[in-house]
Amino acid sequence: VSTQSTWESNPSLASVSDKKQLEEKRRKFLHEIAMQDAKMMQEAEIREASLLNDMREADQIIRDALLRRQRATCELENLRKDLMNNRMLLQEQQAAIMSGAIILEI
Repeated sequence: VSTQSTWESNPSLASVSDKKQLEEKRRKFLHEIAMQDAKMMQEAEIREASLLNDMREADQIIRDALLRRQRATCELENLRKDLMNNRMLLQEQQAAIMSGAIILEI
């Protein structure tokens, strides 16, 4: 006895079997979608973690650069002060030389 002849002789049996097959296909399809969603969520979480790590690294680079800039600014200020002190010493030495030259002329 073929399945088709059984379904033809008993349509309610055929519809139950069809419903079971459709339900199984639906269940498999929904399971596949759920698995794809879970995989996509996992990939998104990995990308998010990677981006957060990149942001932390960028923040650290910026902090380091700001510290280097602050140190360079301090060093530049110290050099400026040294230059001003050297200028003052040079002016004092020039004044002393000039006064010594005047004394020598006299």
